[in-house]
Amino acid sequence: MDPHPLTVTTTVSFRTHDTWTPTDTTLTGVLSDGREVQVVTHNDHTVGPGERIIAHRAWLEGRLLVTPGRAAPPRLVVPLDELTERSLAEAVRRWLLHDVRLTA
Repeated sequence: MDPHPLTVTTTVSFRTHDTWTPTDTTLTGVLSDGREVQVVTHNDHTVGPGERIIAHRAWLEGRLLVTPGRAAPPRLVVPLDELTERSLAEAVRRWLLHDVRLTA
């Protein structure tokens, strides 16, 4: 897919650095506010067996496993076989809003 901006929230978008396909296991991109972030699937060679289990549990609970990346950007582990625009946007949204609690 072309690196066009993906809407994450009403004020934040995410753009990958390069063209990608759903079978890619690692994508690095930048948020509209300039922060860099890496999104990986559970099939990426850098994700260990224990991280896969934690990532699945977190995803089912509406959370996300975030680990330090090899360099500076955080690494968001998505427990899916393929990345889609929707799963990328959802992963980044969960990361951005991880401490936000909605109340009535």
